[in-house]
Amino acid sequence: MSESGSPDGVSLTVRAVALIATAVIGNAYWRLHRERIQPAGEQYREPLAEGKADPFWGQTATIWARWTVVVAGAVVVLSQASDQGELAIGILPVVVLLIANFYLHGRHLVKSQRMRA
Repeated sequence: MSESGSPDGVSLTVRAVALIATAVIGNAYWRLHRERIQPAGEQYREPLAEGKADPFWGQTATIWARWTVVVAGAVVVLSQASDQGELAIGILPVVVLLIANFYLHGRHLVKSQRMRA
């Protein structure tokens, strides 16, 4: 936020990125759980191949959303820090998110490699 109270470019960008990430994750959730949402019946059954593709696309969307949150957090901290102390304190949550994201992404890659073998 600027001194006048109106949002600046960085705040608007971070808000837009968060909104897009939320929409992507919501769509992935809907795709994964649409069988539970829609009534069961022959007209709602999906082909087997599409059912197997749902978890892949859901995981891919979640991975991209997590990386987007990490990058957006880093941009906010780097652009808003006024001195080194504030930067050091502000970047700690981003580093924690980054480590968690590396772990989850690595686990996903190892699991996908095991499935191919």
